[in-house]
Amino acid sequence: MWNEEETVMVRYHTIKEELYSEAVGHYSAFGILVQDSGHPSQYIPDIFLQEEQADAFVEQINALQLSPVHLMDVIMDTLGV
Repeated sequence: MWNEEETVMVRYHTIKEELYSEAVGHYSAFGILVQDSGHPSQYIPDIFLQEEQADAFVEQINALQLSPVHLMDVIMDTLGV
């Protein structure tokens, strides 16, 4: 029997961080954790300031089954960098 969970090798997750900057003080941000075959393989911190935006981004790249090779390009495009 086919099981979608068995075929999905890469999953992305939103991770909340509590950070500090000299310029703004303490703040919350959201990074992205990449899991490959159920094991953490990459972490990109401090991408989004809004949880809703981070969750929507992660939901979309999971649905598209984005390869981690393209993750930084997609993040930069999303942020307009």
